Amino acid sequence: GLPAEIADAVEATQLDLSLLTATLRRYQLFGAQYLVHQRRSLLGDDMGLGKTMQVLAAMCHLAAQGKRRFFVVAPNAVLINWEREVRKHTKLGAIVIHGFDRDDELEQWPREGGVAITTFTTLGKLLDRLGPVDLVAVDEAHSVKNPETQRTQSVVRLCGQTEHVVFMSGTALENRLSELQFLVTTVQPKVSPEVAS
Repeated sequence: GLPAEIADAVEATQLDLSLLTATLRRYQLFGAQYLVHQRRSLLGDDMGLGKTMQVLAAMCHLAAQGKRRFFVVAPNAVLINWEREVRKHTKLGAIVIHGFDRDDELEQWPREGGVAITTFTTLGKLLDRLGPVDLVAVDEAHSVKNPETQRTQSVVRLCGQTEHVVFMSGTALENRLSELQFLVTTVQPKVSPEVAS
């Protein structure tokens, strides 16, 4: 469903997956290429089709290119899943920045690099101390569709200072077109005039 010139450019994107320990399906490889090529994307797909794997592959490629700091914002219920997936399928380090030890963990991450994982609520408490981030992945991105909430404002602020952004969602936005428009324009601010019309 992509224009031919975009599809061709995505397929021509060479990925270095030497830090990935899993084998990607063809559509997952294309998805990872798309994330790297486009830099800022909304990855919407049904549950169980490997959105996490595509994001991890993109992180591994960027890490092989010398990038070190990847950040995942996710619901509390999936923090441990993210940590397990990073450790199982990549050679990247994983650190959960949450709870009582979050300040120590936040100091450790810039030194060691890897994938930092936190919740929407905790993100607001970390923003001023994060420093540069090479890729931000927002899991269950439909949770930040309301621009009035503090969690959304924290995510928007983080995305505004990051080159690579992936919003992930397995849930269709059925209620309001404006919610989808907000997510798209947060990920891709340059398309705002076309999407808003």
